[in-house]
Amino acid sequence: MAKVRLGFADIAIARPLTWAILKGEHSEVFATSLLPHARVVPLLDEGALDLGLVSATEVDQHRLVTVPDLGVVLVAGGGAATLECDSAALPRDSAVDDEACPGVRALADRLIDHRYGAGSSGASGVGARDVRLVAGFHSDGLAAQTPTQTQDLAASWQADFAEEPVAYVWAHRPNADLGSAEFALKSCLRFGLGSLLALSRELAAERGLEAETVERFFTSSVRFVRRV
Repeated sequence: MAKVRLGFADIAIARPLTWAILKGEHSEVFATSLLPHARVVPLLDEGALDLGLVSATEVDQHRLVTVPDLGVVLVAGGGAATLECDSAALPRDSAVDDEACPGVRALADRLIDHRYGAGSSGASGVGARDVRLVAGFHSDGLAAQTPTQTQDLAASWQADFAEEPVAYVWAHRPNADLGSAEFALKSCLRFGLGSLLALSRELAAERGLEAETVERFFTSSVRFVRRV
């Protein structure tokens, strides 16, 4: 059987999903391409990829099908991402860790528009343009300049939409023949979680962080099995 054409960006907060693949595991199953995140969905649409890691918000827009169970889920109260609101109109598109975006940013944009309306202000006087997203490994413990509100993105998402905030998923076109790819992806996650200390040390060295900070993020701020 031909290899499954797999594409993804090396997104840091999704590394436990992809680390095994990056280390060459299941190379008999996947023909892997590392791509800019923005290219993954277009290539799936074109049929140039069979399977890709995409922002969860893109699935319905492009009529994709997700691999069951797997994804990057923000944990409520875990500090993976916060929305900082200030009347000084902090730039909406700023983020401390770009590797957390655009999947996290897409969740934030939807929540901001739902709560405040595009360009309008809510009862608090805070409008959509006054909200800054702080996401990723540095987000826990950081504060904006005199914020009037600080909202945990995951907890706010659950309160507004009554569903878990999923940032990234593995997805494919309907009726795609994936063979053993789904099993291999679940095996990759087991590999990543079983090697979490080594993974965290490697990622920390790349990013100039403490390994304990990265490992704590992966164990407390996100999880990788969706409730479906």
